[in-house]
Amino acid sequence: MSNKINVLFIHFFKESKLLLTNEFNITRQFAFSKSFNPTSSELEKYDIIVFGAGKAGRNPKASDVLKYIPSLTKVLKNKKIKIFGLCYGMQILCHYHGNKLNELEKRHKSTKRLKINGLKNMRVRFNHKFTCKMSSKKKVLASFQFNKKESIPILIKYNKNHYGSQFHFTNRIDRSFALKSVINDKL
Repeated sequence: MSNKINVLFIHFFKESKLLLTNEFNITRQFAFSKSFNPTSSELEKYDIIVFGAGKAGRNPKASDVLKYIPSLTKVLKNKKIKIFGLCYGMQILCHYHGNKLNELEKRHKSTKRLKINGLKNMRVRFNHKFTCKMSSKKKVLASFQFNKKESIPILIKYNKNHYGSQFHFTNRIDRSFALKSVINDKL
């Protein structure tokens, strides 16, 4: 019997990978596959579900993705499992929870060192053109000063089971630590 943390990695770009430490067991499912239709009992085998990043120009807008992948709604409605959205995955959660996606004036591409409540000082990478405009600031766990006028949410707790980060973790240790923090309600 394995004591590993079971992760369902739902990815939106075939080449996407989720690299974590050895304490995780990762199952990959490509959301745009005809066979993507997980049942509730299948989903409950996992400790966490990670919605991966997309590929600019290849994926539909996050606000339209449920039209193309209706079975994704079943995953989002499951109340028993934590879901963590990375970048495009966060934007899907943003839309699902009734918030708007705003297009930035220019693509945000940078690598920064951030100290985020609940997480340690970590190096993260941004590569996105959209941001989530939250209706409630209480759900924003961390923001980033994008320019002189605009602060954008980069870590959000949408509800007790849905979390999202607009950034990519630059290494598997920080990414693994963040997922364990979500599973253990430490964010």
